[in-house]
Amino acid sequence: MTPEERIIALEQELIDTRKAAVAMLLGMAEGMVKTPEGRKELAQAFEDAARDTDAITARLARLVATAIRAAT
Repeated sequence: MTPEERIIALEQELIDTRKAAVAMLLGMAEGMVKTPEGRKELAQAFEDAARDTDAITARLARLVATAIRAAT
């Protein structure tokens, strides 16, 4: 595998890991919060948390908030 191919493979692995993390958190959220209003509040909490953290955690929090909203 060339260095360029390795970089591409690692980038894809990062994308897949993000998607898996979001899916797991979405599943937990759906199990814990049963109402659309509750899910809206939870999505907002993730958005709020994204403002007060590092860039990587903020990106994941925003992805989770988006997924929660899309599932509502």
